[in-house]
Amino acid sequence: MTATVIALLSIWLGIFGGLSYSLFNKNTEIYYIKRIIVGVFGSIFFIKALSKLGFTPFDILANGSISIPLLILNFTVSFLGGLVAVFVLRKVERKVGFG
Repeated sequence: MTATVIALLSIWLGIFGGLSYSLFNKNTEIYYIKRIIVGVFGSIFFIKALSKLGFTPFDILANGSISIPLLILNFTVSFLGGLVAVFVLRKVERKVGFG
């Protein structure tokens, strides 16, 4: 598994996190495409913002083998990044008056 594959899986988990927002909030009006885009950006933002903690794809593969705890942490942060980004978008839309 290369660092590129780990990064792509992280982005997919961010998309899944953004789409899973509707599981927690039944009366959502955010469209699927918007959730996908915001999930991608939320995932990337969270990974970049927290990358100094040492769970980037290159840190996961640092010793020539895969560090499973760092991989799980990376995937969890990506999922939560997509979920939180859609949540924040929904709050901003309500505040502005779009939703």
